[in-house]
Amino acid sequence: MRRIIVAALLAVWSLPAVAAPGDTPKDPKILPAAWHDVGAMTFKLAKGESFRLVSVGKMQGETSMSMNGQDMSFGMSGTTVSGTKSVVASDTDGKYKLDMLTDELSMKTEMEVMGQAMLISILNDQIKVTQGDNVLVDTVTGKGGELVKMFKGQGVGYNVKGSVTITPDGKIVGQMEGDPAFLKAQGATPSAGPFLVVFSKDPLKLGATWSVETNLSAMQQLQLKTPTKIVSTMKVEGLATVDGVECIDISLNIPVKVADAKAQMEQQGVEVAFDLKSMSGATTGHAYYDPKAGRFVYALTNSDIQMEGQVGLPGGMGQMPMKMHMKVKAGVFRVPVAAAAAPK
Repeated sequence: MRRIIVAALLAVWSLPAVAAPGDTPKDPKILPAAWHDVGAMTFKLAKGESFRLVSVGKMQGETSMSMNGQDMSFGMSGTTVSGTKSVVASDTDGKYKLDMLTDELSMKTEMEVMGQAMLISILNDQIKVTQGDNVLVDTVTGKGGELVKMFKGQGVGYNVKGSVTITPDGKIVGQMEGDPAFLKAQGATPSAGPFLVVFSKDPLKLGATWSVETNLSAMQQLQLKTPTKIVSTMKVEGLATVDGVECIDISLNIPVKVADAKAQMEQQGVEVAFDLKSMSGATTGHAYYDPKAGRFVYALTNSDIQMEGQVGLPGGMGQMPMKMHMKVKAGVFRVPVAAAAAPK
């Protein structure tokens, strides 16, 4: 049973923390376009406007650990689709307040534990975990006991609310507010705003680069006790048409490097300490901005992260050395609210 608890703990910690909805959107057709000056870029929002961001993430990971002198390793793969609806609550004093709701979450993660396949399936607030022919957790039938706590509230979470105020260039003003799961998920966003890119104050010309310094307070399920500063570098690569819409192609490079940090994972009151010896890697990608409409229409990112440290086991079972290498490919889509409404 101890190994099952350890495996479940690591499975939850490894789940991809990306956001998404009912019908999975398809990758758009992207073609290069001739460059012309577009001037300064800003978000163009209005009070009462609604929009929905959908993320589709695919994760692959390798984990190695040692327990009772026995070395173990296993691979993981998973897909997460989640959607967040935003409503512009106000647009005064040159700022936009966004009320946000994660209104749908679907996730499937596969891994091998002790020679048997473990499958974790999540649909909104329903969770089912099987290991071989053995059902470990099934919230529909009430099976799982304390193990259920490890899987609830992970990632972005389902039906969680929050609000954030941003400037037209995408910077966050003041503190985020909302449900704990919402606040934790935003800590994993490696930029200063919810749209991946924070604009430069200057008109963006071809080849222009700029950087934004922010604090990283979470990575996947790991909450850092002391936020780490990271610098995101952005560059105007040119113009492109995204499904026929002319957009500015902005490349992203977000390196991550953490050493000797204290961290923890918390799932519905279950806290697990993690002495993080090192975490390194980067997120790279492209975001496509429609300058006429003043909005992003699509972004694609690739993350490659390695971690090493000592994870504390629940119930006072001691610590366990662990290494993890994880890759996540995520597409972020802006979709019409009406077309993306959650099924009844």
